[in-house]
Amino acid sequence: EPSTTVAAVSRISVLSWNILADVLCKPIYFPYASEANLKYESRISRIEAALANPAVNYLEHNPDLLCLQEVDDRSEFQRALEKHGYELLYIPKRFCYNAQ
Repeated sequence: EPSTTVAAVSRISVLSWNILADVLCKPIYFPYASEANLKYESRISRIEAALANPAVNYLEHNPDLLCLQEVDDRSEFQRALEKHGYELLYIPKRFCYNAQ
């Protein structure tokens, strides 16, 4: 006779965001972006603001896992993410970009 027990379903939510490595952020690759918008300092401050801005709501659903790709400086993100209760696990790629 088949079992009538229903297994509990576990779910996790994931937010994935490619923040674009600084080494790849060159005008030749992004000809329509202003140079000011390609600068790391400008991009990191806008990313941090987007994470904290309730109007943008990236973290509104409290994702269980937040994956950031192409992170150059993990210390910047560690501070920003810890403010929202996240813990950082940084796993670097095994190769280096050779962008020029």
